[in-house]
Amino acid sequence: MHRELDSVLYEAVIHSIDYSPLRRSNHKWECEQMTVSAVLEKFRSPNKITIQIIRDINGRSAILLQRKRGENTFILLSEFINRIKIKRNKDVFNLIYAIWTSVNPNHIKVIKRKLYTDVLMSLSRNLYGNVSLNDVEKDVELDFAGNKGIVFSQFYDAIFELADNGVRTMEVGDYCRTIHRIQQAVFNASWFKSCHPDFKIIKDPRPTYHSWMIPYFTQGNSQNFAEEISMTLV
Repeated sequence: MHRELDSVLYEAVIHSIDYSPLRRSNHKWECEQMTVSAVLEKFRSPNKITIQIIRDINGRSAILLQRKRGENTFILLSEFINRIKIKRNKDVFNLIYAIWTSVNPNHIKVIKRKLYTDVLMSLSRNLYGNVSLNDVEKDVELDFAGNKGIVFSQFYDAIFELADNGVRTMEVGDYCRTIHRIQQAVFNASWFKSCHPDFKIIKDPRPTYHSWMIPYFTQGNSQNFAEEISMTLV
């Protein structure tokens, strides 16, 4: 149970990051303001956002993101778990992994900023048309956070956030179709066909994969998710 709760908090930290509208203009997972009756977990994120798992006066469990400027964001825990399950879906994983192996055919542990920026720009343009380079570079800066490169687990998080923002439904099939479409945008882009990225090996101590990804490289999958966090902390 503890590890599954850590997974929820990890995803909540990503959701709390102040990304550009390329990743943060779709509020489909959020719900109305709730009256808190109990705090079940409380965590201070590295970006100084207070993340709580709460229960309201009607007995519903939710994620509460509290920002410095007094903005509170509520997401029903059951909905947030559904979002995590979409993110961990095998078909979604395979599609994002295909993008990674295409831009990183040598399977180097990290990719550098220039290639990463080009990939995000290409995917964003396919989703939204004209996009601001400033928005892309802001998101890249937040993703790099002082590191020299991006490992696959970070790449996966970023591409999912981008796709999640662009998909208007909560259906895994729509996520797959959207990711496949933007995947093809990278494959067919003129810059990609002619690029010669620097694949110099960079030593990086961070894990390449999230632990839930490992079964996809062996057998089985990670669908269980600890009985949906013990029936959503009922």
